[in-house]
Amino acid sequence: MNKKIVEITDLTEQGQGVARGEDGKVFFIKNGLPQEKVEVAIKKDKKKFALGEATSFLSTSKERQEPFCPHYKICGGCNLQHLKYKSTLEYKSKWIVDTFKKIANLTIKAPTIEGMETPYNYRNKVVFHGKYYKGDYILGFNEKNSNFLFKVKVCHLIPKAFMEIKETLETLCYHHHIFPDDVMIKTNGKDYLLYLNILNSYPYEDMRKLIHSMLEAYPAIKGISHRLQIGAELETITMALNNFNYEVNSKSFFQVNTKEAEVLYDKLEKMIEPLAINTLYDLYCGVGSIGIYLAHKVNQVYGIEAVAESIKMAKKNATLNNIQNIGFHLGNVEISLAYLTDDDSCVLLDPPRGGVEEAVIEHLLTLKPKYILYVGCDLGKAARDIKRFTEDGDYAVSSVDGVDMFPWTGHVETVVLLSKLHTDHHINVTLEMDDLDLTATKISAPWKNVNRVDRKSEIKF
Repeated sequence: MNKKIVEITDLTEQGQGVARGEDGKVFFIKNGLPQEKVEVAIKKDKKKFALGEATSFLSTSKERQEPFCPHYKICGGCNLQHLKYKSTLEYKSKWIVDTFKKIANLTIKAPTIEGMETPYNYRNKVVFHGKYYKGDYILGFNEKNSNFLFKVKVCHLIPKAFMEIKETLETLCYHHHIFPDDVMIKTNGKDYLLYLNILNSYPYEDMRKLIHSMLEAYPAIKGISHRLQIGAELETITMALNNFNYEVNSKSFFQVNTKEAEVLYDKLEKMIEPLAINTLYDLYCGVGSIGIYLAHKVNQVYGIEAVAESIKMAKKNATLNNIQNIGFHLGNVEISLAYLTDDDSCVLLDPPRGGVEEAVIEHLLTLKPKYILYVGCDLGKAARDIKRFTEDGDYAVSSVDGVDMFPWTGHVETVVLLSKLHTDHHINVTLEMDDLDLTATKISAPWKNVNRVDRKSEIKF
């Protein structure tokens, strides 16, 4: 196997060290950190880049730590456990700056990401994948870059109760000969909901017995739903964010990190507070969590969502929190933008991981709301969308912030405030230097050449 000694200078979002050879070739190094000199075993060697793994260390970074999870080397969940937590926050800030420069061609100030006081057991939701193999049924996670399943013994990102529920369900599923392909568990810290994704068909009575046995074994579970149910009312639990409560069911989207969701929503509140916004349009509103949280800072909120069940729960949550100045509309976001009529409005975009649809961006660039508040869980897609809003001079970035919603992973929640530019006051001028005779130009102070100022447009001539 080909080996090479390199010095690592950077870190990717996948937790790989980055080094450059004398010929400019880039090396991506598993288990490597910046400020380390390592011997790399090359696994894949191409003309411009190579992939490898650090096999021995000639020097180690002071920011390196021993991973705390026994599954870290194989699990596809975490990729930053070999780096001290404070340093992960600094790199996430750097990745925001670098990604906005590379994709959106924007130079921004590095945000300060505060992070969690205790970045463990923070997830309120988990999905285990299931498989019946060689006479045994296991629930586990996928290995890195693979669909191969391994049995999970411990996970430090989820509550310990999730592991207890998983182990109980494994035993009961084996006993009843029902083998879900995936199992989702959701909690508010006290109550639990389960969703069983079952692709095969099983007798109704067998399903009923399995669910009854699970509820009997774990009374804190408030409801178990499954794919074979049609038209059934789903049980709910109440999630709390500061002084607000939200009812969610097993299919509802809700931020997976409750503590950092409070941090995120507080940042959104501080961003819009000084803007004197009349109307907030909450696109992709889900169960209404953000719109309800921010409603006391604006005159009116309109939530738009394409999923009927989410709109139903959003209306229930508005009533639950006694929010009077909010309304919800069921429909496709692109089509529903016809409701946007207020020039002093702010549009809140909190899209799925794939980002905002191009058609929605085109509509917003036509409608031109005064502000756009963007919340993105995928940094690359967020930068791509922000580029579309800013590249033709329609909007400018007023502020960028980050929230560590997913500690020990390369993901970071990005928050961006965009402000509409007064395009009537701007003129884009392109000068072709080849057409200018600069030898005849008299160099003088620029303000001496200003002959007139149009007071209405503030344009200088």
